[in-house]
Amino acid sequence: MIQSAGAVSFTMADATSTTYIGWELQFFSNGSGYDCLSTSADELADLFIWTDQTPSGGMKATIPIGDVSIVPEDPPTVPTNAGAVVAHFAIDGVHQVTGDLTLTAVNINSSNKIDEFVGSLTAEGTSDSGDDIMVAGSFTAPVCE
Repeated sequence: MIQSAGAVSFTMADATSTTYIGWELQFFSNGSGYDCLSTSADELADLFIWTDQTPSGGMKATIPIGDVSIVPEDPPTVPTNAGAVVAHFAIDGVHQVTGDLTLTAVNINSSNKIDEFVGSLTAEGTSDSGDDIMVAGSFTAPVCE
């Protein structure tokens, strides 16, 4: 059961080998207080939010609030239209995950950097044994860097 979350930025190539920046939301079975800075946290799933922004120095991706499609491709092909955002949800033992991520807040700190993501998601896929699996819930994911 997912009980806590955290977020870290990433720079990775998509399915076309083009490098983009984005954010990885990490979900843990540990309770409140555990996040990506905890050395003993048990990570259950990762939600990679890809943007159409390319790396430039130490720049972090900006992500608008709203709906983001969760696609099964890993890595996905990032759409090239301005402001495009797409997500891939990697869950231990679950495959071909699709769904919807809704970001209701992307909080900015006094240094003008993202320090927290707030939202909800609904996703479904197939387990290793062929069963249909559905994941749904809300989260608050502080940035851990």
